[in-house]
Amino acid sequence: MATQAEEAAYKGDQRTLYKITKQVCGKFRSIATAPIKNKEGQLLTSETAQEARWTEHFNEILNRPAPETEPDIQEAEKDLDVATTPPTKEEIIRAIKSLRNNKAPGPDFLNAELFKSDPPLAAEILLPLLTTAWNKKEIPEEWNEGVIIKIPKKECWRMIESDLCKLSSFHTKSLRKIARIFWPRYISNEDLLEQCQQETMETIIIRRRWRWIGHVLRKEQDAIPRVAVQWRPEGHRKRGRPKTTWRRTVEAEAATMGQSWGTLRMLAQDREQWKEFVAALIAYGKKGSK
Repeated sequence: MATQAEEAAYKGDQRTLYKITKQVCGKFRSIATAPIKNKEGQLLTSETAQEARWTEHFNEILNRPAPETEPDIQEAEKDLDVATTPPTKEEIIRAIKSLRNNKAPGPDFLNAELFKSDPPLAAEILLPLLTTAWNKKEIPEEWNEGVIIKIPKKECWRMIESDLCKLSSFHTKSLRKIARIFWPRYISNEDLLEQCQQETMETIIIRRRWRWIGHVLRKEQDAIPRVAVQWRPEGHRKRGRPKTTWRRTVEAEAATMGQSWGTLRMLAQDREQWKEFVAALIAYGKKGSK
């Protein structure tokens, strides 16, 4: 038991450590290890005998033979009182009040807040429509339509130093939990990544970003993603320090390798050369961070 307590403390398993401590102090009694009796009424104290008894018990209960005669279930004397009439105005009002706020609307662009602003009026408008659908037993096709909105991938997010620090911290904390590395055991983040055979979060972001850029630059000239990447907003920016944008980040990384958008377009057409370029860019970033 002392060995188990030491192992639990080393692994940071506070639950097991607390359980063993309570057992040693005599103030803890686990239901799972409580003595049980066998069929003859003899007390079983060892865990092996108890597990064998539980196995025997459930085998007898769960593996019973099928009944020889099928059960005779009589029909109900009367049907259940289930309302089959169209929905009433009061039911529609209750349904409107139960709608959740801040939800995306459908193709009609009518959100829940609009209906909840005046439930009686909304119910009065919806009542004829719902009654017609109920009586005809048909749902309008428009009710089955959905709206699909493209959300930019994480490769398109702008990344600033504070965001990178948060992601890196979450990355290493997750790896420590997976590898079960807790205090007082100490290991640096570099050794942790090497032990888990993982790259730094900065390297992962750069690799995915440039892999996506190569995919976009290989598209047709008039493809929407390629047009969006090369698009520049019109007008003048406000006074002050320029904000870090995704495009500025990409251009700065490309400039370190002596590349521009024009050369990148030609380079992306050859997948092997593009992979070599991304590998060189990552290697340059690792060298600069040391």
